[in-house]
Amino acid sequence: MDIKHREVVQWLEEVYGNDQIPPYEKSERSINILHQLMTATKTAEYNAEGQQISKWLESVNIKPSIQLKEGQQGLTAFATSAQVLDVHIPTSTNIILAANQLEMEHMQIVLNL
Repeated sequence: MDIKHREVVQWLEEVYGNDQIPPYEKSERSINILHQLMTATKTAEYNAEGQQISKWLESVNIKPSIQLKEGQQGLTAFATSAQVLDVHIPTSTNIILAANQLEMEHMQIVLNL
């Protein structure tokens, strides 16, 4: 089995999960067509995921940066903030709410002193 055919089989296993993969012609032409379909599908999935990540970043005022270092620093700061605030779904609303909750807890401690 050549590399393309192995990739197609892996992809079909991912697509069908526990279900049986339907029979298909295993000619060079059909493998090439399935490989092109696999590549197009994965490309569309990656593009959709990239757009979703961009929307999430923009929702917390982090613009996707062409400069890799700045972009990485922004993502690191965002991830660290989410971890420190124990935010499981990092949206701007959740981070703001978590920061407000932390501030209220701090004020409560200060007032009780």
